[in-house]
Amino acid sequence: MTRRIKYPKVEECPKIPKGYPNISDKGKGPLWKKFNTFHDMKAVELKQGTSLYRVVDPTSNDNSICWMRASEYLKLKKREDWRRRFAVWASWNSNGEVVHYIVPKGGMKVWEGKAASQILENSKGQIQTANGRGAMYVLEGGGKQIVLDPAQLIKSRVKPRRKTGWGYGSDLKGLENTDMVGVPTLKQNWYK
Repeated sequence: MTRRIKYPKVEECPKIPKGYPNISDKGKGPLWKKFNTFHDMKAVELKQGTSLYRVVDPTSNDNSICWMRASEYLKLKKREDWRRRFAVWASWNSNGEVVHYIVPKGGMKVWEGKAASQILENSKGQIQTANGRGAMYVLEGGGKQIVLDPAQLIKSRVKPRRKTGWGYGSDLKGLENTDMVGVPTLKQNWYK
């Protein structure tokens, strides 16, 4: 965690090429306005056989929007690396498990780029300050993320969940003892 924004978010959505996920303010469902999770981004067509990874907790959907290439996943040695590089707050995802997807024949059109820094906000969208002087809590970002349309995912191409080896929960003070009774479940959660 830091107190400065190293990777500012994209302020304006680029033009959406035909066949690519609509991550604009006109996008639907989980893709709505997801352009602002990026610091920089480009439309990319993944080739058949490309391995993608998604870090999840026991309640996360396997078929959601945020993924990374194998090369990015293999750089992560502990959950702190993942939270910092991909700017994921513990309240969004308590981690502990990983999903592996192999891109099918025909490839897949996605958005790829550096994850933007994330400022801690409360449920009303107000910035949470670290002290009475207005310092912010910020997760750095900068990891190369992929945002895809979950409707493109084919369930049979998803490998069984496995443990990350990092444990579950958070390393943030006050959240490090998150109650995770009953985990790991390593059960696929597929949103319909």
